[in-house]
Amino acid sequence: MALLTLTHAHLAFGHVPLLDGADFSLEAGERVGLIGRNGTGKSSLLKILAGLERPDDGSLQLQSGVRIVYVPQEPVFSEAATVFDTVAEGVAEARALRERFEAHAPGDDLDALQTRLEALGGWTWEQRVDETLQRLRLDPAAVMGSLSGGTR
Repeated sequence: MALLTLTHAHLAFGHVPLLDGADFSLEAGERVGLIGRNGTGKSSLLKILAGLERPDDGSLQLQSGVRIVYVPQEPVFSEAATVFDTVAEGVAEARALRERFEAHAPGDDLDALQTRLEALGGWTWEQRVDETLQRLRLDPAAVMGSLSGGTR
């Protein structure tokens, strides 16, 4: 079964159709590259798949439990943030849940928090961010405003 399936998608801006009955599916373990000229709908297709935009017509189905993360082509970063903090935004839910769990706030269901933390790998979010930065050979203490456009 496909992880996600887009069927008969239509999308137009004014009189310019970008998607005209497009179909797309992604199976587990599959990797896909989109190639095309500027303005032909590649970014729009990805935004539809990520749930950020809706097609004019067609349907998007996701397998239960599938989580989609969209990385914009031109991301906007805080100039004063460190590389570590910027990358850690990708695990913000795990980070926030662990802070809640460790705070032991009255009324919080610690069992539910722990279950969700374990599902997200929330106990090791710092190590995962560090490992990612090491693999990319990025200095976690570097300030985003000091990086070149390509390194960003």
